[in-house]
Amino acid sequence: MRNTSKTMPLTAGVRNYLLQCVAKAGAKPERIMSEMQLCAKFGVSRITVRRAIQTLEQSKQLIRLPGRQGAFTNPELAMAVTFIVGILCLDGTRNYFNTARAEILTGFMGALRNVNCDFEFLNLNLNGNLSVAQEIENMALDGLFWITPSESRIDDINELLQRQYPVVIMDSIYDTESRKPNGNTILRDYEFHAAQYARLMWQRQLQRVVWLGSYNISAKRFQKEMRKHGTDLPRKFFIDTEAEIPEKLPRLLTSETADAIICTGGTERYNCLLQTLEAQGNRKNIPIFMAKNHLTSKLQKKYSQWKIEITPSYYDCKALGRSAGQRMAEFLQGKITSFPSCVVPVTKKSKEE
Repeated sequence: MRNTSKTMPLTAGVRNYLLQCVAKAGAKPERIMSEMQLCAKFGVSRITVRRAIQTLEQSKQLIRLPGRQGAFTNPELAMAVTFIVGILCLDGTRNYFNTARAEILTGFMGALRNVNCDFEFLNLNLNGNLSVAQEIENMALDGLFWITPSESRIDDINELLQRQYPVVIMDSIYDTESRKPNGNTILRDYEFHAAQYARLMWQRQLQRVVWLGSYNISAKRFQKEMRKHGTDLPRKFFIDTEAEIPEKLPRLLTSETADAIICTGGTERYNCLLQTLEAQGNRKNIPIFMAKNHLTSKLQKKYSQWKIEITPSYYDCKALGRSAGQRMAEFLQGKITSFPSCVVPVTKKSKEE
């Protein structure tokens, strides 16, 4: 699902807030804020507020009552929803869900199935006069789930945390080195996968293993686990960037007699690896280990001349989403006002998958 719009019109923030008021309203008409109150709340002109109200009057979401001032929620469209949870993704200006993020969202919603709540997919309005944190607070939400936020939004998230806003963040499932919020964050267990790779190398009696990927927490854990199994891999066996592969990998394959390659992923890294090996042409029996995903399965079929082996990914996106949903349920039920960021352990089911 894509929404490539980068900003929303100023009326959208007011309109969305009023729609939330209608959704939460009960069986009797409820007066909304006055025009001046809405102007102050959203930092917009009276004309902007009037346009938002008029739009909702035209759609019958808001009504006027004879002899009474102001606009009211329409009981015929009110849903008496107990809770409304907002959903944001990446930088907050678009909703784009790849397979992994969709599975996270599925697990999140599943964990809240017994909680009376609805979900609102949001787009931030970066043209307004308010900060991102203020804009979110004005949305009349009971909670916010921010999936793999861009690093450009971490300061905004930290501002929400300072205000004790009920936000749950799903950290990047690919980048171990991405900047993290100060709390309320669900983290993938990056180290488990690295430890399993080391165990597999030991079982296969592979000792001179080249690691393609950032020298991050996963790479360091792999190096540590290999050392436990009696193999001390020097730093030069870890090639951090795609640009270094064409120069460094051939040298490791020849002078250092590397006997296996672990490629940690990313389309550019995969392509650079395979192009470099094609140019070499003499090491087609070297095993290449890649984590299971839709791309590596295709590469295995396309480059059948190479010994590409697909390993389990060792993480369950739905389990990550469920953990986030459980935290959100605690927010909605008033059990917590914040929580320390936590790593979701790999479950037995995840290992089997």
